[in-house]
Amino acid sequence: MPLFQSSFGQPPLILTKDQGRIIAYALTAAAIKRLRSSGVRHGHQVSGRVLASLVRTGDAHSPRPADAAGQELLFTTDDTADHLPRCELTGSTSDLHLIVYGDGNGVVAKLAAAEPRFLLQKVTTMSIPLPALSLAILDMLEAAHKLPPGTIAAQT
Repeated sequence: MPLFQSSFGQPPLILTKDQGRIIAYALTAAAIKRLRSSGVRHGHQVSGRVLASLVRTGDAHSPRPADAAGQELLFTTDDTADHLPRCELTGSTSDLHLIVYGDGNGVVAKLAAAEPRFLLQKVTTMSIPLPALSLAILDMLEAAHKLPPGTIAAQT
């Protein structure tokens, strides 16, 4: 389960485990206020659904590997895998964008992390950071034919 860390002199973070790596999510002031108002304090675990909600609203962002060694012992169970979107090409949850690439009837939409985006940059026609998306924006993109309708990436 993700773990809330808020110690003196350090920025508040949520630490979680993803495929054997420890990821640290930076939190906005609004996220910290929401967590603390619901009783979450330093060292408390939060559910994967709460972390996913914070990621979707843009209140938990810029995941990066955590610095301290041995932190994998902090996590007894990891329930984030079912709740966080993943790169369709690598399985990563870090720095996802909705990308559209291809021409004509061969237009493809995928959720992609940094490395696949770099490899596909020459053929990419649109790349939007995941926190910037909403259902209304997805509907608008599909209506404007900028995003193929009914893609798995848009559903995710």
